[in-house]
Amino acid sequence: MRLISVVMIRKSIGIGLFVVCAAFLTAFSVHRYQELSDLNENQILAERMNDVLTCYFSDVGAVSLSAPEIRTLVNREVVFDFVPIDETSSFYYDLQTRKVVVNHRYELLNESDFGTLEPGSQLEEIIKGYLLLDQDGSELARTLQAMRNLTDERRLVDSESGLVQTMDRLGLGDHARMFGLDQAVYINDVYRLTTIESPIDSSKIIFCDDIEVIHPYAFNGIEMFLPDVLRLPLSVKLIEQGSFDSLDPFIKIIHDLPESLVIETNAFHIDDVRNSAYKDLEGVVTFQRLEIIIDFFYPVFSYFRDHERSQYLGKLVLEGDLSHIYGSDDSLIGSFDEIGYYDSRGQNIQAGETYEQLVYLRMLFSSSRFYTVDYDQNLTVRLSGDTEQEPVVISTFTTVFHMMDHLTIIEVKGFDDQGIYIARGTRVMDFRLFDNEDVRPSDPVFP
Repeated sequence: MRLISVVMIRKSIGIGLFVVCAAFLTAFSVHRYQELSDLNENQILAERMNDVLTCYFSDVGAVSLSAPEIRTLVNREVVFDFVPIDETSSFYYDLQTRKVVVNHRYELLNESDFGTLEPGSQLEEIIKGYLLLDQDGSELARTLQAMRNLTDERRLVDSESGLVQTMDRLGLGDHARMFGLDQAVYINDVYRLTTIESPIDSSKIIFCDDIEVIHPYAFNGIEMFLPDVLRLPLSVKLIEQGSFDSLDPFIKIIHDLPESLVIETNAFHIDDVRNSAYKDLEGVVTFQRLEIIIDFFYPVFSYFRDHERSQYLGKLVLEGDLSHIYGSDDSLIGSFDEIGYYDSRGQNIQAGETYEQLVYLRMLFSSSRFYTVDYDQNLTVRLSGDTEQEPVVISTFTTVFHMMDHLTIIEVKGFDDQGIYIARGTRVMDFRLFDNEDVRPSDPVFP
């Protein structure tokens, strides 16, 4: 009807204008149809998520869930990366109705208008009553994800490129500052980040996505600042020995599916009555400590790059006393030793373009900012010798490398033939193992 109206109104003006209007309306209609189609697909996905949540609530009751827990539950049934198909829409969790909803970003939560909205108490609660579930698809989603999985204090507060700075630009700087290290605790599988010196509520305990391990470093030393109720994420599978042995006896631990947990002996204090249900599960499943041994294999060459411009410059190959420099096209530029510089034919050079190029490349190579040593690693895993438990049969391993400032924490997890988490080991290295992100470790070998 709309197109016919245009024809009737504009008939006297001529066929040319009709063609322009028709083309415009056709393009608009196609674009709008695509938007509606994508929006409908998102809504279908949201309905599938709600089916999962409804089943869960019918089993455990109307519990409160965080954004990572909702994603964990959904991905147990529906594999989804939480990136909306329609880039102008987002997935939110309505805290009141306990339903996933799809909202058009520019109708309800226009990023330019965030400063006029009232955020809630949770990290992803950018508007009160709604948790943003997106993990990508917008700068806001990526920033919240980076905060949720924080590993470096500088990443949070850097004056030029920090996450708080980004949230300021999005109109949510005050909300982000509510989760500074002096007001919140960031916990992952191997360590925590915080500087708190006063009590906090549960919304300020930020567990990373898919956290599986509660370890002694998570809460020891800050027990006096914790809330009365401490809810563990659904993704948690293991509570290590000593994790809660100094916990205030008035603090209650909650996990919706305690029977799914592996709890090591002496994880809780012996007189902890309030958490007796969890203490009764200590040692029920035999959990094995692993020792990690690392062997490095260095090749005879190393790459050097201009990282500021993401440009590959060449590589240096060690052959005896000579260091040969090859260009980005793998052609030999020249070489040097303690005596002098040489061209590609081995002739000594004292000046000129080749000499200057070699000096420049050698200078770059001498700076750790510009070169990458590519190497292979072999991880050998063995049962720790300080255990009296019977050895367990480990079928598969996963290896995770946690980078923190200048440290690398290696975490190896072992699973039985049913996929049950039965072994774990960590090792801290006082340097970053990977300057080149393309280099990845081999799987551990279990002797």
